[in-house]
Amino acid sequence: MDWQRFATTVGNKELAKLAKSDVFDRIPTVGAKIEDGHLKVIVPFPNITIEYQQVLNQSDIDKAQAT
Repeated sequence: MDWQRFATTVGNKELAKLAKSDVFDRIPTVGAKIEDGHLKVIVPFPNITIEYQQVLNQSDIDKAQAT
């Protein structure tokens, strides 16, 4: 079985089964970068939901309050 088929099976079927059974699973850290003002991510398996949090520094907060 090749990696693409394995990853698709895990992403589409097996992770959902684990979630329904209340089994905690750990997905490897995703790769991310900002490209042309958009967040681009690379995930190891298809169809998984990722969450991110934008951390603002004080200058970002000051700029937002000034507008």
